[in-house]
Amino acid sequence: MPVPTFRWLKMNESKIKINGAFQSFTPEMEEEATRGEGDFSKVVSGLGEELAGLAKEDGCESISYRIKKDEAKAPMIMHFLYESKENQHSSFQFYLEEGARLTLFLHRESEEKAVGSAYLQEKFILEKNAELNLILVSKFGDAFQSYDDLSLQLQESSKVKLSAIHLCGKSAHIGYRADLLGNRSEAEMHLGYFLEKQERADYNLLVNHFGKKSESHIYCDGVLRGEAFKIFRGTIDLKHGAKGACGNEQENVLLMDDNVV
Repeated sequence: MPVPTFRWLKMNESKIKINGAFQSFTPEMEEEATRGEGDFSKVVSGLGEELAGLAKEDGCESISYRIKKDEAKAPMIMHFLYESKENQHSSFQFYLEEGARLTLFLHRESEEKAVGSAYLQEKFILEKNAELNLILVSKFGDAFQSYDDLSLQLQESSKVKLSAIHLCGKSAHIGYRADLLGNRSEAEMHLGYFLEKQERADYNLLVNHFGKKSESHIYCDGVLRGEAFKIFRGTIDLKHGAKGACGNEQENVLLMDDNVV
């Protein structure tokens, strides 16, 4: 967390143990966008630079796309189907030029009895008046672990809408970071999850407001059953100079059994 809370809550950090090296994984794609470069050196990882650095050290490269204004594109779809294998890694970068529009659908799942883990890293830069509609659906088997790493940088009057549903499998570590750099930039996040048995989900969301009159909205709804465990950290940070900025956050959790946490 960017600002620590009481130590006895055990929420300030989450430790992940990685056994072995990361291996590149390429999903199936429909309506692939145009390849192109952008400067992502200042886009900070949503799950932390240490984990992202491990994948880079293991030789895993990012695929970059550049979305132009008035470029007529159907929604881009990525389908990830994971088999039994540890440390599968995918990394993508999207640079949306001024006025560009992109709808991206990410569908992640594992085979029912797969044993392993997968790390997905996505970085986005939205220039002035650009818009991103991002849909993420995840469904993993009981023995599968996942890591979701999402980072966004928004310039003046750009907008992002994120809709994510997580059916988490053994465990899921989810880190989303949005830096609202430009005036009147907007980030809207709708999250949903369903956990049962001994499944574990760990959320860390951070929205930094730098731009004047920037807006953020975080809505999270979930259900816990059996002995499921969930942590949700949501930080909206209004930086000095972000005059007129506003953010709101709401989480609703339905606790179905006595042993959920």
